[in-house]
Amino acid sequence: MGQLIVGAKSKQLSLKNIVKEFFWVEGSWQDQMIDLLQKGVVILLSIGKVLKQEGEIQKCIVFLLAFVMYSLLLKLLISFTLWLEEYLMSMTLDIAFSILTPTVILMFFSTINTVITRQVAFMALITSVVMVYLEMLHFITGEVPYKPDTKRGKALKVKSIIAWLVIILSNLYTLLVLVQFTGHSRVHHFIQAETFNQQSAVDLFYYLVITFTTVGFGDVYPQTTLAKVLTIMIALSGMLFSGMFIATILAVDES
Repeated sequence: MGQLIVGAKSKQLSLKNIVKEFFWVEGSWQDQMIDLLQKGVVILLSIGKVLKQEGEIQKCIVFLLAFVMYSLLLKLLISFTLWLEEYLMSMTLDIAFSILTPTVILMFFSTINTVITRQVAFMALITSVVMVYLEMLHFITGEVPYKPDTKRGKALKVKSIIAWLVIILSNLYTLLVLVQFTGHSRVHHFIQAETFNQQSAVDLFYYLVITFTTVGFGDVYPQTTLAKVLTIMIALSGMLFSGMFIATILAVDES
């Protein structure tokens, strides 16, 4: 199954590596069959793009570009799948809780229509964010409950930082959605929207990112006391993550 993971590492630019990357691969017959299957999928997807074009030259150009693009996307997908499998094997209960909390709340968002359910969801999200930061703190201080193998351990730790960022943002985003679209519909905490649709979802995510990164353009701003408190919390959370991100990188380098 060696070539199924089609190397997470980038190769040096050379004709030999280009041939290996896109046309042929060395290894056992099982590896070659897997690689052939991958190339077959890429070719079929590329042909699908070509059928929409007119002119022989244009078809050739589109096919080559699509072949390279789909090959790289497939490689990224396989690498991400392998990393996700590796990360799940080392995941703690706290991180699992932090992933499930926003997922469950968004899935059953329509049922959160009472004061008690809103309070429970609010406290669960706050607790979830705190758990992620505690996980990062344990890693920095060396109190991690798992010991990745030395060969892939450093790469796994660096990728875990990205995973922590995604988990924190997903929890904070769910928190904004919860505050904005539950309770009194006429109270606009962050944006002028009363329903959760594509535009309001993008606006809230935009507000989250510019606040978390402490950019704050000012085109979107908190309009209620609760919104201001959450904005302060998000900004402090972003500053805390920046500091812990640097500390985590240094901890990885020292290890």
